[in-house]
Formats: sequence, structure tokens, C-alpha cells
Amino acid sequence: MTAPILIAKLVFFSSNRLVDGEGEAKDFDLWVTAKEVSGWSSPVNLGPQVNSAYNEFYPSVSEDMTLYFCSKNDRCIGGEDLWYSEQIAPYQWGTPQNMGDSINTQSDEYNAFVHPLGEYIIFTSHGWGKGYGSGDLWVSFRKDDQTWARPQNLGEIVNTPNFEYSPSISADGQLLFFTSNKLNSQFDGHTRLEFSDIMNMMMQSQNGNQDIYCIRTDFLNDLRNKKNQITQ
Repeated sequence: MTAPILIAKLVFFSSNRLVDGEGEAKDFDLWVTAKEVSGWSSPVNLGPQVNSAYNEFYPSVSEDMTLYFCSKNDRCIGGEDLWYSEQIAPYQWGTPQNMGDSINTQSDEYNAFVHPLGEYIIFTSHGWGKGYGSGDLWVSFRKDDQTWARPQNLGEIVNTPNFEYSPSISADGQLLFFTSNKLNSQFDGHTRLEFSDIMNMMMQSQNGNQDIYCIRTDFLNDLRNKKNQITQ
């Protein structure tokens, strides 16, 4: 939940480092650093306007510099919610706003990726419908009136009975990257395995660890075309 996001030579990330270099580490805050000729600038804490006494995780920023992130705090609708904050000045963002019940549920929503132009947002949810497993990836498209359409499950092309999270789209928009702890089908087979087979399988991906996957984003266009339908 602390993966950095790069946009316009800025990197946003979450860290529990000390703000003033003294005292003890506390909760996770959002920070930003800028690419300069000589390297990266000293990270800047986004301050109490954005950061709270609770954890702020997984920043994602659109081209208009609207900052999206997840946090579980005393203003949440349910568990962990998705929030957004609009830039008001260089290195300054306004009071975070809850994305509301069109996105957040009484359960948990987190680890969102927002399209650079704000056309859609992909996130993990435990509260939108039955789903496929312990946590699925969902997408909500922004409607013409700038509100968010009902989230749609990305389907079995992405989601499994296990856990999918931490989505990100490549800069050219062609690939969706995400993390999953899905299992290799070999583990569900009925063929007798030797010890060496098991050891080889344990060293591979898809053995329940948190591996990174990617898939072409063509299927998102199909979901966009039926964004007003109620899905799983």
C-alpha cells in the first residue's frame, strides 16, 4: 500500500518517516518529491491539510493534480475508504473529500489507480457485490455529469478466488498491472507429486505469494460501454 506514483516529474508516496527527524515513527503520511537537474529533491510531507492522525496510503494523481488515496479514519463510510484532494497551490492540496457511496461501501475500498484524465478509477473492494474471492479489482467510469458510475467487477479475466490489488496502468494505457496471490492450478491437481516436484513448484510464481501480473486493457472498453448496468 506504499507504492509510489510518478507524474509530471513528481513522485508521491506513503511513509511513516519522521517529519522533523526527531521522536518516534507514527502513522503513514503522504509525501512528494520532485525530479531536479541534480537529482531528487528532499521529500515534502503534504501536511495536516491532507495527512491525519490515521494512515494515508497508495496515492494516485490525475493530470490536473487531483490526489486520490485510501485511508481508514473517523470520517469513513465503512472500513477503509477512497478519498480525493484537489491541488490549491504548488505542493499544497486541499481538505480531502470522501468519494462517497458511489465508490465506498460499508466494507473496505483501497489501493486505487485513477486514469490520467480522470476517466475511470480502478480499486480493490470487499463491499461491491459477491465478487470472485477475498478482494477483487473493480472499475468505475466517470459519467458525463462528472459523477461516478456504479463500479463494475473486472471479471475472471483478472480476478480469482484469491486476492487482487494494487492496480496500475502503463503510460500508453495498453497494460494493466496488478498484484495477486492466486495459486497455480498445479497445486489443485490429482497427480502424485514427488518431493522435487513440490520444491520446484514452491520456487515458481502463483504459489500463493504476492506476484505481479499484467494484462492488456482492451477489455476495459467493453466495461465502459455497459457502465450503467448493474453487474456482479
